[in-house]
Amino acid sequence: MPLGAKMAMSRFFTPEYVERNDPALQQVRERFLKLSPEGYTGCCAAIRDMALTEQLHRIQVPTLVLTGARDVSTPHAAGQAIAERIPGARILQLPAAHIPANEAPELFCEALVDFLID
Repeated sequence: MPLGAKMAMSRFFTPEYVERNDPALQQVRERFLKLSPEGYTGCCAAIRDMALTEQLHRIQVPTLVLTGARDVSTPHAAGQAIAERIPGARILQLPAAHIPANEAPELFCEALVDFLID
């Protein structure tokens, strides 16, 4: 696997999840490998440079902020900062890295369903 893909997978997922190499991980890796490097780096730069923090207070709908306990890209503290700026937002940390929907799908779905029916 190319070094860039290895680095991305190590940021998106915990080492334990990467080592399991399950079909969901393989699918993410394959999609990642099909991206153009220029397109991916352009998206990364756009995310890095966007300044939406001061607009978060405008969100007026129930909001759940999910973070991964081992997310190095968007740590829990960043999720807390987001939740604190959205009126009434709730925050929940899952035992995963950056993509908890893949890494902890049952917990992710449970959190989402609980939020939606609450």
